[in-house]
Amino acid sequence: MSFPMALSLDEILTQLERASGALPEEALRAAATHGPEVVAPLIAAIERATREPAQLPDEYTLYLFALFVLAQRRERGAYGAIVQMCKLSEHDLDELIGDVVTESLPQILASVALGNISLLQELLEDESVCEWVRSSALLAIAASAVEGAISQEQLIDYLKQLWRGDRIARRPCIVWGEMACVAADLGLAEFLADIELTFDQELIIDNIIGWDEAVEDLSGDPPRFRPEPPLRYRFVSDAVAELAPFWGAEQDASEWQKARAVQPDRGAAKVGRNEPCPCGSGRKFKKCCGQP
Repeated sequence: MSFPMALSLDEILTQLERASGALPEEALRAAATHGPEVVAPLIAAIERATREPAQLPDEYTLYLFALFVLAQRRERGAYGAIVQMCKLSEHDLDELIGDVVTESLPQILASVALGNISLLQELLEDESVCEWVRSSALLAIAASAVEGAISQEQLIDYLKQLWRGDRIARRPCIVWGEMACVAADLGLAEFLADIELTFDQELIIDNIIGWDEAVEDLSGDPPRFRPEPPLRYRFVSDAVAELAPFWGAEQDASEWQKARAVQPDRGAAKVGRNEPCPCGSGRKFKKCCGQP
């Protein structure tokens, strides 16, 4: 019985640098299991994209794959480079990684931070950073607690500082709503009064979470840190599986490159978790497509 030859480092990088056609699954899996020499060029690709986001060739994809591969590998050395990319403008991030900002960035950040949440806190508390990135940093901190990289009490203490201190400006923004979502998702009923005050002060943007929903999720003495929280509170375990939804079953690299040229409308209203699911099932979003 014969087995396929392992890809060399040059072959891996060549296939990931300018992917064409279907998702390069073989190269991604090879990169995730290759020796440590693959790490430096992947980090360099992220640094290049951060330095010159507008000058990258349309077909250049190495930095995108690097985010997921380095996350799967749990590469602490990539943490700083990924955080620097997160400080780009919302426009540049949309051009570079599109919906990865809201769909997979929390898991990527948590996977390379590995419990060192100081840079995540800096992102979250920096008013100049894109609100979607700040929200992702918060979710990454929560994922770190769910995965055991930090203690549950460390997350709870930090949420107390956010809600009851002056770490973030008390003005309407996405972060306040995501804080309420974290508490509701994880069963942190001790924050119900804080959530109520946040609603009273009109800090939560519409459609992130509703007050009735927060009460419903946190009533009846829910288990603290629910045993099966939503999947967004986790580390990246399979780069191919994470990337597949962005490529799509029928999508190839050319479609990703076209998508990079179209800035997603992140100002559009987010589907509320307590609203009817847009798939038409008749169920609430959180009980249908919004659940794991």
